[in-house]
Amino acid sequence: MTLEQDMYRRSFEGQGAVKIVVIPPAPASTRGSLTARDLTTGASAVFTWQWQPLSSGAGASAPPKPAGLLGRLFGRTKQAAAGAAKARAKSNVATVAERLGARAPLAVSLKFFGQEAVGQRFAFILDRSGSMAGKRWKACTKELVQALRSLPAHAEFFVVLFSNHHVEPGGQSGWMPAERARVEEVIAWLGTVWPGGGTLPASAFERVFSLPFPPDVIYFLTDGEVFGFNPSICADLRGKAPTIVNTIALENGASSDMLRETAEASGGQFVLVPDASSTDADG
Repeated sequence: MTLEQDMYRRSFEGQGAVKIVVIPPAPASTRGSLTARDLTTGASAVFTWQWQPLSSGAGASAPPKPAGLLGRLFGRTKQAAAGAAKARAKSNVATVAERLGARAPLAVSLKFFGQEAVGQRFAFILDRSGSMAGKRWKACTKELVQALRSLPAHAEFFVVLFSNHHVEPGGQSGWMPAERARVEEVIAWLGTVWPGGGTLPASAFERVFSLPFPPDVIYFLTDGEVFGFNPSICADLRGKAPTIVNTIALENGASSDMLRETAEASGGQFVLVPDASSTDADG
């Protein structure tokens, strides 16, 4: 279970019932989400909220009984079920079996900047603009190396780095099996790439969605204001593919709203990593 609200993010694990902390009060218009995910089946349910100002005046309805925010979210079974159904329809959240079909037995769990996702084909669309130089680039490449080396050989991956244009490893023409030799070739290539340029990810997304088979999971990372790309463009490229897009803002939250909406539209997660010196995204 993952609880998110702006920079606040906590994850919990358990069976049956999971106890969570009180959600911090927040200014009006602040949005939050609670994602419950079955790590065995990959099935998930997403509940969202947005803080609103208190109504005033004689015509205002009486405030709810002090059941707390979670009580209002989950207190009524029918409302909770309807909300879950609505969230599922909106974000196209599907089980692992629904997303992968016959490849479901090959599914693996992968973490990147603390975001866990289940799939068999993983694409990484990562910012290499000039502002990524230094500790941000070091953190990004460190997380990528750890993720690639953790994949079993039957998993497949694809890496695209973007700035003013996108670049990718030599010899990468399609999905690559995560065999040790191939992974190490990509890691070696990564050591020859240096940040520079602007922040335009559209061509990288076009490249990934032009592959013969769509990704099961995309990890999209940036550290600044994105240009020429938005959730609508991502949705058009994604089409009916059951691809989950997980998004990461590294230290700079200038594109947080866009990243959050892009993730939510696909059933994915968004995280703001406040300090690139630490790769513990759960903070």
